[in-house]
Amino acid sequence: NQPWIMMLQLVLLPLAGWPVFKDGFRTIFRNHRFNMNTLMSIASIGAVVLSETYEAIILLLLFTLSEALESYINDNAREILMEFADLAPKTAIRLNSHSEETVAVEALQPGDMILVRPADRIPMDGDIESGHSAVNQAPVTGESLPVEKGIGDAVYAGTINGEGSLTVRVTRLAQDNTIAQIIRMVEEAQASKAPSQRFVDRFARV
Repeated sequence: NQPWIMMLQLVLLPLAGWPVFKDGFRTIFRNHRFNMNTLMSIASIGAVVLSETYEAIILLLLFTLSEALESYINDNAREILMEFADLAPKTAIRLNSHSEETVAVEALQPGDMILVRPADRIPMDGDIESGHSAVNQAPVTGESLPVEKGIGDAVYAGTINGEGSLTVRVTRLAQDNTIAQIIRMVEEAQASKAPSQRFVDRFARV
């Protein structure tokens, strides 16, 4: 009966770590290479063959749990980034020679003048040309107290103007403002791998 028990265990084993087996063997057949999931799958099969079924199941469950936690953290981080991207207004009040017009922030160019009314979120990075106000920078910098801003001071997209009206000269394009840069850096950090993970991936291919 021992061979039949082992065969049953080998058949049921993928159920304990289906995502690991699925990715591991798909990598072999589609990309013709090994990855960490492939090695984990082979190790768990080897453990069953060596009558260490309990260890194989624990190994797969722990590895699958770690993968699920990593996926959850990445998904949560993406949701936070989407909320962070919404901090900056999508439109701004551009000042012309004798009028005001509401335009999309993508239409603004460095050198344009915009009006930031009291209690409004600042739509673009820029320098204050006229006016004075306390600006709440907590959404971007985490500072707990508003910062007094006057002529010549820099302001950042997504921060909240206080009680004063400000005229701001735009210094960056919408895709290069502070919020966009932070989002870009976080996404690059998520996409990059730690040195230990890169080593494991190279080891898996060998």
